[in-house]
Order: sequence, then C-alpha cells, then structure tokens
Amino acid sequence: MCSDLQREKESFRAMTYRIRFQSFGKSQILEVMAKPPCIIGRSLASDIILWDMSVSRRHARLTERDGKLHIEDLHATNGVLVNGIPVQCAALTPADIVLLGNCVVQLAPLDAAIDARECALVES
Repeated sequence: MCSDLQREKESFRAMTYRIRFQSFGKSQILEVMAKPPCIIGRSLASDIILWDMSVSRRHARLTERDGKLHIEDLHATNGVLVNGIPVQCAALTPADIVLLGNCVVQLAPLDAAIDARECALVES
C-alpha cells in the first residue's frame, strides 16, 4: 500500500512543471500540477490559461513522452515557436524558450532550475 502511494506521488511529481511567462514586460512564474496532456490557451477550459489576446483559445498541447516534455501547435493563429523556430511538434528542454503569440514561455520540471537569461518579447 505504501509503495503504491509512493509511486503515485513520484508519478505526479514528474508531471509538475514550473512555467515562466512574460507578456509585454510582465513576468510571472507559475507552478502547474496537471496530468498531461495539458492544453495551453486563452480559454477558461484550458489547463494552463494565458490571458493574452495574441494567444489562441486552444493554442498548444503539452505531453510527456519517454520522460520528455513535448509541445504541439493546435493550429493556433500565431503558431508555436521554439527558440525562434516555428514548430508543429517539438521536445522541450528547460533551456528552450517557447513563444505563444506575444507570450514568452519557459517550462521546466519542478525540480529543475529555469534559465535565468532575460527573455525579450518578439515584435510582431
């Protein structure tokens, strides 16, 4: 019984991410606890809500496969860029910078450090 609870805790911990996002100079760090797949978007139905009009209602999906976090563009108007490159689907590392509309997003497992470099917003 105890080992089942411990495994469940470890599994849930592996699905917990720290999200740093910056939009128009305002920076926030969120700790999100959700079981992938997670939808990022402007809609209240999204698992991770970004209140920015440049973000689509259902902008991107986060999944975890083989211990790696992946992001998938859900045909968002402004797309998904990883390190400045448009992607349909990509594996992410804590050092990657993701652009969703005007929001600069950096994702890392809760126990990993987020890159401290400054994130500049991309001019549209």
